[in-house]
Amino acid sequence: MAARLLGRPWAAAEGLGRLPGGCWGPGSGGGVRYNRGVFKARMRPLERAVLRAWRDEQRNVRKYGIARFNKRWRSWAQNRVRQFRFPLPVTLTADTSLMDATYVMRCVQKAASLRKHDVKLWFGYSKRLLELRDELTAEQLGYVLWGYGKSSFVDANFYQEMLPVVKLKLQGFQSHALMSLMWCLKRLKWYDAELNRRAAQHSLEIIEHLRPSDFIKV
Repeated sequence: MAARLLGRPWAAAEGLGRLPGGCWGPGSGGGVRYNRGVFKARMRPLERAVLRAWRDEQRNVRKYGIARFNKRWRSWAQNRVRQFRFPLPVTLTADTSLMDATYVMRCVQKAASLRKHDVKLWFGYSKRLLELRDELTAEQLGYVLWGYGKSSFVDANFYQEMLPVVKLKLQGFQSHALMSLMWCLKRLKWYDAELNRRAAQHSLEIIEHLRPSDFIKV
């Protein structure tokens, strides 16, 4: 038998593995070597149970997608701003007197998405928006209303002077802007019967162009 083992060097390990006590594997752990390069470690019952539980958990994660529950939950509004945003770099604390309609609109959207609840900051934006209210387009008004709805900033003077402009440009509101208007009014609990009626009528007129998600919000 020794002569046969000398003729096959790798078989020595195989023969040793069949001896009582087996052989020593990587990490100084005991085990049995069945063939060339095949080593089965000897495990304690507790270690075997832990390994089996870990494998079952990984299998369930891949099969049922449990990993998605470990991600940070984000609200619908947070996901919305990522889909509809202007790629314009702005500084929130810049001088509002130097902002144009596009810049102040982007500041409002960014401040709302970052949850900047600085009252002084929002009062400054409100003052500048009232100065530029005639220059704001329907699309820009939609983004502004989304920002104010997201921040839940309440300034009665701002809404009393801004909503008449919204009524004048309501026919130009598209899917996102119309949704932002109704969502903002609901968040602020601001009731305007005439505006609600006109917004509902306008929704029926452009219903073919409304996204399903926006229509649900309206």
